[in-house]
Amino acid sequence: MSIIFCGDTVLPFDTTVDYSEIKHLFSGKIAIANLEGSIIKDRNKLRENKWNDKYSLYSCLKILNVLKDLNIKFVSLCNNHILDYKIPIQETEELLRKNDIEYFGLKNHDVLCTRLNGKPLYIITFSTCVNGHALNLYNPDKIINDIKEIKEREDCYIVLFPHWGIERLPYVEPADREHAHRCIDAGADLIIGHHPHIIQQVERYKEKTIVYSIGNFIFPQTYYGDKKLIFDNPAIQKELIVEWDGENVSFYMLYYDAIENIIKYIENTDKNLTVIPVEITNKSYKEFFKAKTSKKTYYISRRRKDSFRSEFFCFLRKCIFRYIRRMLIIIRIHTPK
Repeated sequence: MSIIFCGDTVLPFDTTVDYSEIKHLFSGKIAIANLEGSIIKDRNKLRENKWNDKYSLYSCLKILNVLKDLNIKFVSLCNNHILDYKIPIQETEELLRKNDIEYFGLKNHDVLCTRLNGKPLYIITFSTCVNGHALNLYNPDKIINDIKEIKEREDCYIVLFPHWGIERLPYVEPADREHAHRCIDAGADLIIGHHPHIIQQVERYKEKTIVYSIGNFIFPQTYYGDKKLIFDNPAIQKELIVEWDGENVSFYMLYYDAIENIIKYIENTDKNLTVIPVEITNKSYKEFFKAKTSKKTYYISRRRKDSFRSEFFCFLRKCIFRYIRRMLIIIRIHTPK
């Protein structure tokens, strides 16, 4: 038995996605995905319950059939869009329970306990993307301590499934790379990230695999409420799913046709992946990151360090920017996209 890790997943009203070409990849396996937003039953409740100061994502009831059809038994709710609507999140939890889909992540540091090939499997999720309508602030050091505690307690697998990184950027943040290495040092066996909507680099560190972002999974570029989502970068249409049996890691490159809403399988997956060489130090990588990104990204958008103090600073920065944005919306200078 193996488990498949899928990226950001949403399905709004009036949208159908053809995934028949990849369905065989999920046969006889279990899967986990990041559910990027709550499930809303009544389209008439969208406008009145939407926060007006951000782009709001959600799924309609059809997402439940998709999840079951692809053997997605687990979903993470640990992301920056899960509380985009004022409808109680308990409605989403109830729908998932009734459909035998296990969920976790609303504490922004949550652990899913299951089994893989007769061995305990712990999947830890967290999000570095907190803001005004999202989750609690997470503490990087708590992640490390929990990994050590679980590993000392029993022989098991530990996988990290974080929602982190900078949107639309194909490079991992230096602070996230440092944290990933700390997690492997503490005992994590695999790290599969999501949130940037684009595939980021892959790395082998101490014989363990790190995929910093697998990109989207089911993520139609269509209307969510009264706003249309469009990704200008065609690289975002490439997606990755990762299969793992506790020992072996397999990558499957997908292509999401945003016009026809069809997910296709791409051959020669390994040739489409960017690998970080093992000899690249944190200092060297930070210099590489600085050279590859804009001054705004490097000096303003990124997380400075892998620490709770840095995380708290990022939270304050986002709060300030969100307050300014709200004021611009009120005086009608800015309209959220």
